[in-house]
Amino acid sequence: MEPIGQAKMLDDGTIVLDLFRPAMVQRKYVPSHPDYRSILDHVGPLAKGETKAVAPWPDDIDDARVATAVGEYVAAKRGWSTDAWTHEITGTDPDGNVVVTVKYKKDFESRANEGGLSFQLRLAPKTYAFVRELRFQ
Repeated sequence: MEPIGQAKMLDDGTIVLDLFRPAMVQRKYVPSHPDYRSILDHVGPLAKGETKAVAPWPDDIDDARVATAVGEYVAAKRGWSTDAWTHEITGTDPDGNVVVTVKYKKDFESRANEGGLSFQLRLAPKTYAFVRELRFQ
């Protein structure tokens, strides 16, 4: 499993999380923070001055329901055959929506920079209903 960022413990015991998936963000947890223990439990033993990779947190995203919702969206809005694209769940956005990158395979086969057809979708966390589409620039 690919890491989603890195954790470092400062000399005062503060844990600094530099996360890059699904978006770049830095979070600091002082020892008195209510989530400090759960962060340390997830990251694992961490000595002062040490930096280590952070694995993704377990999630309650239903991958099969996401695949169905994305498949229906792509068929209805793009008309692409199922072998023309793939998708990857990349996490959640600040609103809690499921972030899914839809990759049009020809975008990655071509050497020409023609803008591409790949895009991201946001799906509601419990219903997996379409929320919005974001196009890559």
